[in-house]
Amino acid sequence: MEILVKPKAEGNREAVRDYEFFLSTFPHLSFLAMGLEVARQAADLRAAYRLRPPEAIQMATALVHGATAFLTNDKKLKPVNELKVLILDDWLPVD
Repeated sequence: MEILVKPKAEGNREAVRDYEFFLSTFPHLSFLAMGLEVARQAADLRAAYRLRPPEAIQMATALVHGATAFLTNDKKLKPVNELKVLILDDWLPVD
């Protein structure tokens, strides 16, 4: 959802198609339906950490489906204890 917002707002249909193609063919990436279990977990995360809905849904989906780590560049997610939050900038060399 989040990756498509900007190109859709700008009317950039080619970028939308490119992103959808890339995401749908990326190895080892799955799209999972959001059910009641994910909704409950997302609500728990929002209540505990004051997360925004997109981050809560993503992290809840990861938890419900057995992930142990969450890769992001959003340092505001670091306090979440249910997953090991890996900050991408911490793993990339600085120029």
